[in-house]
Amino acid sequence: MNEQDPSKVFYTITVSNSDDGNFSAIQKAIDSIPPDNDKWVKIVLMPGTYKEQVTITETQCIVLEGQDRSTTMITFDAHNDTEQSITFDVYAHNFVARKITFQNSYNLPGGSTSITPAVAFRGTGEKQAFFYCGFQGYQDTLWNNIGSYYFESCYIEGAVDFIWGEGASFYEKCSINVTGDGFITAQGKTTASERSGFVFKSCDVSGLAKTLLGRAYKAFATVVFIESYFGDIIKPEGWNIWKQASHQTDVTFVEYKCKGAGADTSGRVPWMKTLTDANLLLLLFAFFFIFQTTCILAAKDPIQCKTNDRDPSKVFYTITISKSGRGNFTTVKKAIESIPRGNDKWVKIFVMPGTYKEQIQIKETQCIFLEGKDRRMTTITFDAHNDTDQSITFDAYAHNFVAKGITFKNSYNLPGGSTSIAPAVAFRALGDKQAFFYCGFEGYQDTLWDSTGRHYFESCYIEGAIDFIWGAGASFYEKCSIKVIGDGFITAQGKHQSDQISGFVFNTCSVSGIGKALLGRAYNAFATVIFTKSVFTDIIEPEGWDIWKQTGHEKDVTFVERNCRGPGADTSKRALLRKNFPDVSKRIKDAVNATPSGNDQWIRIYVDSGTYWEQVKIWSDQECIVLEGHSREDTIIAFENEKEDFREDKQVKQAVAISVYGDKSAFYNCGFIGYQDTLWDVQGRHFFKDSYIEGAIDFIWGDGQSIYEDCSVNVTGDGYITAQGRDSPSDSGGFVFIRGSIYGNGSTYLGRAYASHSTVIFRQTFLSNVVNPLGWDAWDYTGQESKFTYTEINCTGEGADTSKRVAWEKTLSASEASKYTTELFIDHDNWISQLP
Repeated sequence: MNEQDPSKVFYTITVSNSDDGNFSAIQKAIDSIPPDNDKWVKIVLMPGTYKEQVTITETQCIVLEGQDRSTTMITFDAHNDTEQSITFDVYAHNFVARKITFQNSYNLPGGSTSITPAVAFRGTGEKQAFFYCGFQGYQDTLWNNIGSYYFESCYIEGAVDFIWGEGASFYEKCSINVTGDGFITAQGKTTASERSGFVFKSCDVSGLAKTLLGRAYKAFATVVFIESYFGDIIKPEGWNIWKQASHQTDVTFVEYKCKGAGADTSGRVPWMKTLTDANLLLLLFAFFFIFQTTCILAAKDPIQCKTNDRDPSKVFYTITISKSGRGNFTTVKKAIESIPRGNDKWVKIFVMPGTYKEQIQIKETQCIFLEGKDRRMTTITFDAHNDTDQSITFDAYAHNFVAKGITFKNSYNLPGGSTSIAPAVAFRALGDKQAFFYCGFEGYQDTLWDSTGRHYFESCYIEGAIDFIWGAGASFYEKCSIKVIGDGFITAQGKHQSDQISGFVFNTCSVSGIGKALLGRAYNAFATVIFTKSVFTDIIEPEGWDIWKQTGHEKDVTFVERNCRGPGADTSKRALLRKNFPDVSKRIKDAVNATPSGNDQWIRIYVDSGTYWEQVKIWSDQECIVLEGHSREDTIIAFENEKEDFREDKQVKQAVAISVYGDKSAFYNCGFIGYQDTLWDVQGRHFFKDSYIEGAIDFIWGDGQSIYEDCSVNVTGDGYITAQGRDSPSDSGGFVFIRGSIYGNGSTYLGRAYASHSTVIFRQTFLSNVVNPLGWDAWDYTGQESKFTYTEINCTGEGADTSKRVAWEKTLSASEASKYTTELFIDHDNWISQLP
């Protein structure tokens, strides 16, 4: 299947209010697509306001795209009855929306003042994704009903329970605007095992009224805010138990590394939970399986979507295997070979009870659902050994493979087999999106080769002695029974780079057996294994883990145990757990100085977690350097003579955190913290993505030619955000801010003129009320205002009101504005895409 290729759609439909499209109404365009559609169809909405209620029932694989959420809106004003009030209602799976605002105008300015449910959008389906969209309403704005949802760079507005429902939803870099007293979320997880919850990561929460982050709509309500900014609108208690007073220990309300005036947790309700780094990693890993195993991330630009790819219970046809000859085939191998290689619909192979002695390999053929009646009654086995690749009983290269109720076995070294220990693989998972339910994996050494790709194991039985769960897969093991049948190692995980998506997570599993075992040994330098909420019997050796052949990489491996129990869960003698890592002490300066002059090949300098008190210079002849930290919160380069917080100094002085001179410099997920002159964007083309910039006075300044994309700008005192230094019409300099957010404390100007042709553009940026109504200051260049290029394009938020701006703020035509995109302003030679 080609669903990851973003270059094509099956066909495109255009909707326009002015009758120059295929349809003038969205509902008619949707109704034109066949209900059994299984290829992506794009509906392009021309700019305008579409007042209609829209419902998508069975038809799926729809991409709904506008030009910009500020110019393309779907709105209605139904209310009172929650179900009947919905402006846009999507039951179908595989739905993507981009650059559109969904609105319920009831209770909004100019509407009724009688508060009542009025839903702008409801999702009731799997694999729904939204990029740069808006959701506007007052009560019950965004209803995440049941299913999996991903929101990126969206704007969500409301007052009372305006993000609510039972969905499993991930909100990334979203702006949440509170327009009245109430509650942001009302999450409806009903049982502990239900896959449901809201995760907000790197979001901004601001607005006009006081609010709580959420109230418990159901007994196991789950809401997590991670690394988000809260304005001073958050009430000290933060959360409300509502009608679930007897379930305070069951709800999961969490705030992790959040910032801003509203992020003070000292007054929070006592039952708010606290997550450790490891538990947070587990949570995000779980959401990785909810979202990333779907086509949601590819759905930013989807093409094909096969209907049956979403639900293996609806199969195209079924094949039966029986050793007695009562089925379509007598061997598993022949059944698999009968399926066409280009197959893209789920085919079920039902294996009747029995023992099938054969070696099987699935290469290109995918979308196979292999099902037995029970793993104790249906076994596929072989006894090959010695050569790891050649020993495999069942080898699955293909993507989209599901197995249920079957045991995969390599009988070599098992009771009745050889006593000479050798690699003997029962199953190799080498494809993406493979899932296993109630299956067994039996062997002795190298039993389950979890090689590469994303895999999910639920309620499975895994048996062995030496490295019997191993490989570099990205895998989640849930409620699995792990049985040790001899001295050895349970896992040998093979993550070999820090940024590789790879690791094993064991959640609510049990480990028992005979002999003594270590939980794992490091098969590669960045081996990652997490056990959480699992039970260990006394077979676990006290040291727990082994670095094996990766001596020197003790700080790179991630071996974690959290909330485990049983006699083997005593961690007092563990040697390699994350909590025991020493602090780093090496200097970044030394690493930079070690790079050769005139270098023309990329050199990566990885900076481990810690605060590095030093001044670092990278000279003009030291090119092609990648400087990477663990995260911008954990890896800090700082300098200040007395090592005191600069805010404690009553005298404000120039204090630069970074100066960027060279051409083609890029910064991803970085932080720049200071007060005056924080980020000296001196000269050259620079690209800042998903970064955090903090300061008060001229804290982004210089003559650089720079794009700031999806960046958070935190104002910490009265002053000016930018001081841009373009000094002539021929100067290519300028600062362009795209899809970011401006928030903080005090009153600030968007910029003041550092030179006579100063150029600063804000596009699609959220501006809080920290922005001074005048917006801009001519500073020392009064009388030359006509030469400035100060512009705001499609910005939102309370600070985006331009009615009181200086008279000389420019309004650009569409053609003039088009010059200030990333591609045309700094990337005309495609240098950004060529970065490592």
